[in-house]
Amino acid sequence: MGGAASFAKLVQRVILVLMLTIVPIIFIKQFWALFVFLFPLALAVLLLISGIVLIFFYFKLLDLRRIYFKLQRYFTEKESIEEYMFDRYKSDKDRESKHFLFMGILAMMIGGYLLFRFIFRNFA
Repeated sequence: MGGAASFAKLVQRVILVLMLTIVPIIFIKQFWALFVFLFPLALAVLLLISGIVLIFFYFKLLDLRRIYFKLQRYFTEKESIEEYMFDRYKSDKDRESKHFLFMGILAMMIGGYLLFRFIFRNFA
């Protein structure tokens, strides 16, 4: 009994490994041109979106800790000590947030360049 169950488990694992290795290779070979065509576009759009999000972080339009504290206060109906400390030492964060602006502008420049190059390489 034990031998048959372990053999079935071994066969399942071999089939799983084959599916996870051979099937993606066949799929990529068949649609390689599509991957090569869409990868630069996906990379450019991803960089543009990440640049916009980083600039939102800089201008405090999207502050994840503030959102977390608001949700926490909504569910517990009291102010936490972390929120108090965050408000107290916010000036340190303001100095660090300049990095968000720089990284956001850099990501948007690279993404814009890749998008520009993708459009003119494929459609002009």
